[in-house]
Amino acid sequence: MNHRISIASSVIELQEHLIKILSPVAAKMNLSMTAFGKDVQLHGCPAHMTEAKAGRVVLAEAFDSS
Repeated sequence: MNHRISIASSVIELQEHLIKILSPVAAKMNLSMTAFGKDVQLHGCPAHMTEAKAGRVVLAEAFDSS
């Protein structure tokens, strides 16, 4: 995804926004989620559930930029 960042925002704010928007979709579709190197606890999923049956959503920084 190509996403522009407002000059009044930050990369961390954008990452948090993407996690907030995509995590309910991942939970609804029975997908686990890893965002920027960390497992995301999806709302409504047990804390011990790290692997969903249907697959995984992975969000990462583009071109290994950190």
